[in-house]
Amino acid sequence: MAKQFLKIDSFGSEDFILIGIVCHFKDYRLCHHLNKALNIHLQRASDYEIIQTRRKQKLFFSFYKAELKEGEKYYLFANKTIGGMLLPEQKSMDYFLMVKDYENRVNEEVILASLKAIPLVLGAYVTDFTTLRSRENLIF
Repeated sequence: MAKQFLKIDSFGSEDFILIGIVCHFKDYRLCHHLNKALNIHLQRASDYEIIQTRRKQKLFFSFYKAELKEGEKYYLFANKTIGGMLLPEQKSMDYFLMVKDYENRVNEEVILASLKAIPLVLGAYVTDFTTLRSRENLIF
């Protein structure tokens, strides 16, 4: 049976906030501080898996998620793992925080300020999703 690949040309409007985080500490330590700073409850989930079609290999990234009663969903992805990166064009980022279904209840400037106030975080930057070549790695 022949393999079929789905190629997505455009993603439409952005319905989430994507923030790149520079932090050289382990993911569980970062999550602890994110939970305190943002008043959320990120919990470890199954590793986020992508398949690199070029190398035909699977990559697994640590993944945390939190769903609030108001409907917002927070996801934390590691950007680096043995064998590759989730978003290779963002090499300086160690983690990505994605906020979905926020319907204007979440202000990205407030999140950025909260992240930058965490002593472990060296930097936090809003990432323009539309300019990423490997943006399909974030579709789930």
